[in-house]
Amino acid sequence: MQLAIDFDGTLVKDAYPMIGAEMPGAVDTLKKLQSKGHTLILWTCRSHDKNLLQEAVDWCAKRGLVFDKIAPGKISA
Repeated sequence: MQLAIDFDGTLVKDAYPMIGAEMPGAVDTLKKLQSKGHTLILWTCRSHDKNLLQEAVDWCAKRGLVFDKIAPGKISA
């Protein structure tokens, strides 16, 4: 199964453009799903700013969570 995961408000409490506090259990749950063969896609509006996106990717990597893909989120008008 492919799962698209938002960063702000899902992995961390929403404090955009800052990185908020970690949501309890979110990273561990995703790592377990990935270890069972599920594909994880980071789906975030941070992809519109390379620095903010890299901060999110680095934050995840420091916790052992490496996404299989990164997809741009869309901002609705």
